[in-house]
Amino acid sequence: MDKDELDSIMNRLLIYAKSLTKNLSDAQDLTQKTLLKAMEREEQFDGKHIKAWLRKIMLNTFKDDLRKKKPNNFTDSNIEDPAIDDQGASVETESVMTDLENCLENYPEREKEIFRLIGQEYTPDEIAEDMGLSAGNVRQIMFRKRPELAECLAGRAA
Repeated sequence: MDKDELDSIMNRLLIYAKSLTKNLSDAQDLTQKTLLKAMEREEQFDGKHIKAWLRKIMLNTFKDDLRKKKPNNFTDSNIEDPAIDDQGASVETESVMTDLENCLENYPEREKEIFRLIGQEYTPDEIAEDMGLSAGNVRQIMFRKRPELAECLAGRAA
């Protein structure tokens, strides 16, 4: 892995951490914890899909931290669905993002994550690698769901 690839992975991890924590400082802490856990568990890595492996470690670390902070209020249902970080976004962008989240509400988790990553400007190939899917599968999901998503968004804009 070269420096550019490592920088790209680190940036994407930080973006994902910000979408979970909604706070830059907490996101940086979560990213650091994730990397430490990955180094401790290096022997468990199969050599494929490093981004997906790191994202899974990050999500599990985030859940563990929440369980420790709020053991009585914790449920997995509100964690599997991290909102897209819209800090500093315009009111219009914020509204569109809220509409998008509402339209994605009934989608399976995998499809929600694909559209969130598209919103974060991942390419279908990067999404496929991150999620351990084929690029063709990602494109097929996007192709199949875009009309439905567009119709939902148009209905909310009206």
